Amino acid sequence: MKVLNVYLLLVVTLLFVCPVVAQQDANPMTYEQFKEQKDLQTDKGFYTVYRLNDKYYLEIPAEGLGKEVLITTQIARGMAAFVSEASGVLRFSEGRNNTVQVVRNRLTDISADSTDICMMMALKKSGLVPIDYTFPIVARGEDGKSVIIDLTGELNNPGSGLFNVSSYYWLSQPDPSRSGVDGWRMIDKGVVFSVTRGQTNYQSNPQTQEGRDMAARYVLEMVIQQLPEVGTNLKASHPAYGFETIGMTEYDTKKYMAQKKEYIQKWSLTASAKERKLQKRGIAIEPERQICVYIDPVTPAPFVECIKNGVKQWGKAFEAAGWKNVFRFSSDAKDASLSYRTILFRWGSAYNGIYSSVIDNPVTGEILCARVNVMDVAADELLGMYFLQCGLLDGRIRKDLHSLAVRQDVLTAQVALAFAEVLKMKPNKAGYTVFTPENLRSEKWLNRYGITASITSGVTFNYLAQPGDGVSVKNLFPRVSVYDYDAIKYAYGNSDALPSMRGAFYAPEDKGDPYTQGGFLSNDILNASIQGIET
Repeated sequence: MKVLNVYLLLVVTLLFVCPVVAQQDANPMTYEQFKEQKDLQTDKGFYTVYRLNDKYYLEIPAEGLGKEVLITTQIARGMAAFVSEASGVLRFSEGRNNTVQVVRNRLTDISADSTDICMMMALKKSGLVPIDYTFPIVARGEDGKSVIIDLTGELNNPGSGLFNVSSYYWLSQPDPSRSGVDGWRMIDKGVVFSVTRGQTNYQSNPQTQEGRDMAARYVLEMVIQQLPEVGTNLKASHPAYGFETIGMTEYDTKKYMAQKKEYIQKWSLTASAKERKLQKRGIAIEPERQICVYIDPVTPAPFVECIKNGVKQWGKAFEAAGWKNVFRFSSDAKDASLSYRTILFRWGSAYNGIYSSVIDNPVTGEILCARVNVMDVAADELLGMYFLQCGLLDGRIRKDLHSLAVRQDVLTAQVALAFAEVLKMKPNKAGYTVFTPENLRSEKWLNRYGITASITSGVTFNYLAQPGDGVSVKNLFPRVSVYDYDAIKYAYGNSDALPSMRGAFYAPEDKGDPYTQGGFLSNDILNASIQGIET
């Protein structure tokens, strides 16, 4: 018996100390094996989609491996402005053990001298890029190079890697009986999936200490789109202009030093070399690809014009920087996806102000797409203030405290302000304190510059104008102005000049500086306040 126990102990010990060989995953099916499955539906595109009963597969072409891919998830139908924080840029590449690995774009260190191959290779070798997650390869494509992966779990699971929506309470626990994939459609080098999610959650009222079950239902749109390979056109950040930035650590072998550089985030506008020469001669040119501004068809007609007019103000700034017809408007369903170079204006779910979500490439700083939720509720809330400050100059508000025309003017200013966020511009809180009180009472000055040097400062009305000044109604509202033009020219044009007005340099809000706080008007705050009260 003792001998038997010794043998058993020896066998168990050997099992623990023997090296374990990693089990290789089963080989993927061939394309022929995959295609011969009964009831398999095929929709060919850049990304070919396959459906087999309730399962969905995506074929990633060989030319799509290792390339930048835009992933977005948004609520397309339902009372919410939600855009998944998982939206962004990633790369698919073939990994070990018959898998496709997914790597999200992250900031990298670069060589300051692009001709220094040794430094570039050293940085490449020293940086080990983390793999976020993997997909098993189900089958090979017809060419033997493309890969087919199962997307079913990604489309149905709120905590998935690609389309994660688990952070949104009303999407975090979908009921399978009320949820599922509705379909898909092809877009330029991409595909959009439509998915319905339904669930019931208990919602309590903190005031009454009571609650009840509430049902919710949303339609999500999930985009997978390969991005074009465009050259990186970085623009260094400048303290005179407020833009959101990305940071890079640059290693310089000539100076033997490393330094952190900041570059502004901006949309990519490209043109041929021939067109660029015309631009340098002062001739405005069209970009090779416009930015689509989609306006929700349910938007009331009077407010469609507000959105267009707010965007057109920025269009003029781009034209002054050398780019004309940068934006095109659309309400076509084919443009309704949160895809590359698209800005969606959705009507609804904006009760506390206009709400925007912007998706960018953290490596290049390129702004890829954006969504803006807008309603006239925020404009309506300012009508009382407008009546108090400008009622003597605007008969429309005296006649009707809820004047549609005044609401349109307010909303236009609010849209122009929100669009600055889409352009990744920071609020320049010094905008309203650049001009003199005399400037703000001069129709000639106001026609040229408006009431603020920058719309990014916020929405304030011209309470300095007096009934006898001859100031027109249009000059009671803020609009895109001189600082905004200079900033766009710096970011997108051929100019490195400082702001044309000395007082219009970028300044963030400072609680200790009244000249960078909201609500004040002119560079003589005391005099302006007195005049405002007297009016």
